[in-house]
Amino acid sequence: MKLFLFIIFWMFVPTITPDGIQIGEILFNNQKIKIMKMKFNNPAWLQSASNVSSEAPETRFVLANGIKKLGLSSNGSVIVESVQGGEKVRETYSALDNTDVTINADNGTEVVIYGAITVINYEGKGGRFASLDLSKSTALTSLSCNGCTSLTYLDLSKSTALTSLDCNGCTSLTSLDVSKNTALTYLECSGCWGLTYLDLSKSTALTSLYCNGCTSLTSLDVSKNTA
Repeated sequence: MKLFLFIIFWMFVPTITPDGIQIGEILFNNQKIKIMKMKFNNPAWLQSASNVSSEAPETRFVLANGIKKLGLSSNGSVIVESVQGGEKVRETYSALDNTDVTINADNGTEVVIYGAITVINYEGKGGRFASLDLSKSTALTSLSCNGCTSLTYLDLSKSTALTSLDCNGCTSLTSLDVSKNTALTYLECSGCWGLTYLDLSKSTALTSLYCNGCTSLTSLDVSKNTA
């Protein structure tokens, strides 16, 4: 009987509750009874973690060869979910302000950041993005994916608050659609020699544009960029 109870305890997944952490339960007379519930008087870190859920805005990316650090800013707390050593790891952070966050994820695995990320700053800080999913990154205002040579596609259509974009050296990008990013003021796409299409007709707020070395770009219409 003792061995049976031990197995129940070991297989139970700890659950954070407003009162503490429930780390086990037993079944008695067809009723579940919670066991070993430790109270923490609802501390600040628990409140912070509970404010971020899987339904929050999220940013997803796959690593090409292991990103070590990302400079991140956010509106409120965030959870970074990654795979490390084959195991899923979740780390909670309070509001970030251009903070370097270390992500020791396994190569080729997906990292998910739950929360309203406003700034993503990657500039050769070890590793590269292989893919970047911003379809739910609606709070994003600034993105730097400088030197991510494996990045072949970048969908910015949902990041309508974006004001700054740096994709310098993203040599595998063949097109860049910023038609939904009407607030964009800064665009750096130098060294994107695979880029063949760039439509700036809707980027009427654009004040700074750098596209040196875009050797495949045969034409560029900036007649609408009067700012």
